[in-house]
Amino acid sequence: MSGDIKPVQKIQEGIIVLKDDKGRTVIRRAHSFILLKSFETEIWEMCDGSTPIDEMALFVSRKYGVELDMARNEIFQFLKKLKEKGLIDWED
Repeated sequence: MSGDIKPVQKIQEGIIVLKDDKGRTVIRRAHSFILLKSFETEIWEMCDGSTPIDEMALFVSRKYGVELDMARNEIFQFLKKLKEKGLIDWED
């Protein structure tokens, strides 16, 4: 993973996003569902097309007190899963 990865952008077409009062999010696309916990919801919301992965990692590192490299790796793995499901995209 490179620190030069450009901002992540949500794919809007065909996606339905539902949130509950506990900070969880359900994302539906076609016949596929994914449930995001509150931490994952925070990352999802940062996928606005202007926030690079390194900026997401810095936010998580500061908020949750985890090492920056660990935060970056966890976020990257989560975003890879979302990309494989066709929910986000970025340019390497």
